[in-house]
Amino acid sequence: GGLVAVPTDTVYGVACLAQDSAAVRSIYRLKGRNGAKPLAICLGDVERLYRYCRVNVPDELLRDLLPGPVTLVLERSEELNKDLNPFTSLVGVRIPDHPFMRDLARACSGPLALTSANISSQGSTLTV
Repeated sequence: GGLVAVPTDTVYGVACLAQDSAAVRSIYRLKGRNGAKPLAICLGDVERLYRYCRVNVPDELLRDLLPGPVTLVLERSEELNKDLNPFTSLVGVRIPDHPFMRDLARACSGPLALTSANISSQGSTLTV
């Protein structure tokens, strides 16, 4: 149910278990973020995408892009917490090319909700 500050391959982020509704609400409070602005999910491996998303991209393209500094926007599956971005049928998916983040995501039972570690509408955090 807690939040954690994490490095990614682009900026520092804040993450929590995406399937934990209270933790997701905590991210929004921490960032001062409007609840209508979606959070991405973070996974450790491409194979896990298929559980939480309806993938309409060829597997070869997925593996060319991921892991990497990109966010793919895909249709969410019924497996994903309905309290995470409940106003949209889409979800942004990240598989960062950062060993710590991938290990962390693999160690979790489900996806991580992930966003940049900054107050909403302010600059991204690039250094500690």
